[in-house]
Amino acid sequence: MKYLVVRIGVLTIIAFGAVSLFGQATAAAPCFNRIGQKEWAILLSDLDPEKRKSLQDDAMRKAQVENMRELLAFACHATKLGVNSEQMNFNELEFIRSETIAGEYDKKRTKVKPGEPFSWITDAQVTAFYKKPANTTAFKRFYETKLTMMRRSAPPGTRVPLTNVDEAPAQDYYARMKIAEAAAATLLTP
Repeated sequence: MKYLVVRIGVLTIIAFGAVSLFGQATAAAPCFNRIGQKEWAILLSDLDPEKRKSLQDDAMRKAQVENMRELLAFACHATKLGVNSEQMNFNELEFIRSETIAGEYDKKRTKVKPGEPFSWITDAQVTAFYKKPANTTAFKRFYETKLTMMRRSAPPGTRVPLTNVDEAPAQDYYARMKIAEAAAATLLTP
């Protein structure tokens, strides 16, 4: 059941992010507020059959539907308030979207032989990724956003110690995530 809640949460983040990325929030902005049969089928597509059986219970199913309504209402309200218009929040939503797409693609690609995330991406691909100056600039934006978000979530008065040593793994992760996201995008192009 936890897996379904995570998938629902991801769908909500993507819905909130889509509104953020593709349009400015206004009081009259339409909200994604309904999950139809098609959307539920997608959400349940790779759910373990045993966990799927638990949704046959009316009370459990109603609780999940109500939980989804609450998540969508929260995302809609946040959008109407303009939470996504702050640059750091906008950036973070964009990165969450990228991580979600890249992570799902990675899971599908490594289904037969699971291992480290993005292990199919070579060091040579990472090096080639950073030969484009725009990718280096994008990484800096990603890294600064993550640092800012960590500082915001830290208890007051706490210093978030990060050094250049911490930047190298983040740089590697970012490149692999973006390479995987680009590979996933090729599946969607006609």
